[in-house]
Amino acid sequence: MKFVLIKQKIILCVLLSLFSKATLSQHIFEYKGKKGILNRNEDTIYQAVLDEAWLDVSEPQRYGISINGHYGVVDADGSVIIEPKYSKLHRESSFYFAQLLSKHGLLDFNGKELIPLIYDGVTSLAHNSNEHWLVKKNQKYGIVNLNGNLVAPIQYDGIYKAYAGLRFIAYIKDSTGFHYGVLDHKGQHKIPLVYSYIDPFQNFAHGLLQVNINHKPAYISYHNNQEKIPPGYKQLSFFEKDTTYNACIWVQNSFGKWGVIDTNNHVLVKFDYEEAGQSFINNLSLVKKGKYFGLIDINGRNVLEFKYTYLEGNFFKGYLYFEENKKRGYIQTDFKELHWKHLYLKKIRATKIIKSPPTTIKRISNASSKSLLKHSLKAMLKRHAIIYNAASIEDHLVYYGLPDAFFGDFLEVDKLKQFKKEFIFPIIASESLRNIAWLWISPHFKRCFKLIPRAHQLAYKSIFKNLKLYMMRFNLTKVEQHLKNSEISFGRNTWETDINSNERMDRKITSAVDRLIVYHKLISVEDAKLWVNKIADEVETW
Repeated sequence: MKFVLIKQKIILCVLLSLFSKATLSQHIFEYKGKKGILNRNEDTIYQAVLDEAWLDVSEPQRYGISINGHYGVVDADGSVIIEPKYSKLHRESSFYFAQLLSKHGLLDFNGKELIPLIYDGVTSLAHNSNEHWLVKKNQKYGIVNLNGNLVAPIQYDGIYKAYAGLRFIAYIKDSTGFHYGVLDHKGQHKIPLVYSYIDPFQNFAHGLLQVNINHKPAYISYHNNQEKIPPGYKQLSFFEKDTTYNACIWVQNSFGKWGVIDTNNHVLVKFDYEEAGQSFINNLSLVKKGKYFGLIDINGRNVLEFKYTYLEGNFFKGYLYFEENKKRGYIQTDFKELHWKHLYLKKIRATKIIKSPPTTIKRISNASSKSLLKHSLKAMLKRHAIIYNAASIEDHLVYYGLPDAFFGDFLEVDKLKQFKKEFIFPIIASESLRNIAWLWISPHFKRCFKLIPRAHQLAYKSIFKNLKLYMMRFNLTKVEQHLKNSEISFGRNTWETDINSNERMDRKITSAVDRLIVYHKLISVEDAKLWVNKIADEVETW
């Protein structure tokens, strides 16, 4: 019997190596169409009898399994955490959404039932809180807490999480139409269900709530339900909660003209415009009049002539991008124009003349380091040729993805993880390699940096400055706890609260640094701070 077990283990290990391309992880193997699991010592903890198996959590290691159409979870030793009895099972953060036949419920990380499996559907209502869960039963909706107790009765035709705070937009539908209101965190009616519509994507700025009264937009006080801006306008924009914005909005009157009012419905800018302008920031708004764009202040005075065929951005981050006939460039805060120079020949030279990489860098990977750097520089210059609004550089880098922004088409998406593991991570993990790599690439990036528009340069410097400030605030304990509690949303939701808007960065940038420290464990907090400061200080001199 012992010989048979040893022989079986050898066969499984051979099969694991032979079929590694089809392997779902280094501890999951496939044999005759079925899957099994090995532990870290390559001992079999689950025979090849599973229909499906996948790594559910990397630390502490646990696996999702499916057998005969039933789903469960086991740990790295094969011990059952969640019995494989559910029709469907998937994890989000530290909770498992479970389905048994046609009924849904919620389990905690260890499989304990939190919300009983008696509902037609269960989903989270709040990204920043686990206290409120939307449940569905007999085509009606209600709210329950993690104890499974009802917070709001199952009587509504729809419930939506409001954009700001623990508030919920609820509605019922009858023969006369839809009736919207607002529920507070206790499920009580904060705003009665008497409005024809309430948009959930608003932030309750200045204590105001935009509602539709008989299908016409208006604003009421969230605190006492009193009308603040009556339903006399065709369209209303939303007030902004951020203090960098002025407490006013663009509104359209019954004649189709746009003007600006404050929170008390006092007219600040006359109704002279065919289109709504941008929200006012520091008393200024970009607006179009006729065929041309210009800039007005909070009193409606024209502070930048209506002569531009295109304007984009705001002075919050320093510049406005403009186009006027064949000219294009940036308008500074003193309203002077800074024209955009193409510098074609210098750009070509910057990406053609590349020094060979140091021997130490060449040895890390078979990939051509020189070709990679060349593609990175080309991608950088190409990207900045199509990003007009300097204030949106950070958004563009995140939207396109940092690899695309700096690697261009050099890497395919499916090869990126392997490339990082084989080339980037070893460099980040070694102080000596970090120094060698930076001494090699920094002169080339500096040369290209000087060829991008001045406004873009300042935007990059602002990003690095804020990254320095982020590392000063970095709290290892809080970041590790945030990763443990919110692994799926780690790259979207920050662990920080009450950050000054001038210091706020896109979470995808800060989470990339966080992962290098707490997830991949490639660099210490102290070394990460040192290198962020080193690069930021050097870029500041460019």
